Amino acid sequence: MTIPLDATLTTALGVAFHMAAGERLAAGGSAEAVADAPSGARSLLSSPYYRWGMAYNTAVGMGIAVSAYALQPDWMWMYWLDASRLPIWVVLYVFLLYPAMFTFGFLLAHEAKKLRPGGGAALLTGLLALLLCFIVVTWGRIWNVGTISEWDAGACTPLIGAGFATLPLTWVLSIGFVVAIVSLVWVFKKFARGLE
Repeated sequence: MTIPLDATLTTALGVAFHMAAGERLAAGGSAEAVADAPSGARSLLSSPYYRWGMAYNTAVGMGIAVSAYALQPDWMWMYWLDASRLPIWVVLYVFLLYPAMFTFGFLLAHEAKKLRPGGGAALLTGLLALLLCFIVVTWGRIWNVGTISEWDAGACTPLIGAGFATLPLTWVLSIGFVVAIVSLVWVFKKFARGLE
């Protein structure tokens, strides 16, 4: 969706991938302890569940975000920044945060599960509630697409509506969300069968 929204969304995705791995990941201990476990368990970040999640996050999540940024950079910043004034290194740095936030969520879920039963689910629920609140509070910035000058003038195009057929971002997000959901279901079904 947008860069500010994506930080929480990508963290929640990391949590969801950890939870989808279920008990296949070691339930406790540090990454080093997990790697040395007699059962042959691997460190969290070398597990196939993390690698599949990172591949999904990079191909699908970042694919949608980079495409949306290429089409509507001011919208991606929710009109809080003028994208044309940002040096390219800032944009690259921000997109490097996508894998970092996914990793953070994956590791955070592991720690939440160790703290108490249901800790991962509680964390995911909290992140999704935070996302919903953020969407409600910033709905006008998400719904209206344009440049920062169009935003300031109140001349943005609604994401879906009269401009649907003429707004490339609408098509990118529509197709991207379908691909995201279908591929996420496929990956989670693969997890249910086991990757090891």
